[in-house]
Amino acid sequence: MPYFHAFLEVQPHGTLQETAMALGRALGGLEFEEDSSGNFEEYPAYVARDNELSYALLGIPEPKYDIREIKRDTFSLQVESIDYSDSSTVDISEDLLRRISEHSDLICWT
Repeated sequence: MPYFHAFLEVQPHGTLQETAMALGRALGGLEFEEDSSGNFEEYPAYVARDNELSYALLGIPEPKYDIREIKRDTFSLQVESIDYSDSSTVDISEDLLRRISEHSDLICWT
């Protein structure tokens, strides 16, 4: 199985938590939870998993921790395969964008 990945910018739909909940509904009932692992360091994040993919919705870091080159007031959705067995990669960003657009009023782009 190839390595699937996606990266989307998401216009906030309320708070980070509210946006995560709306995103979960748009993706067929995924349950996003606040990340407590520290994997995303300075970024507040909500994470979810299904059988094949892990999802991370990253918020806007506090100004003192914001190391981004280009500052934006948008959230970022990162998606990647949980398990993969070969070195090929498949960008599913457009498919994910289409799915979110069909099932919600969230505004997203690649």
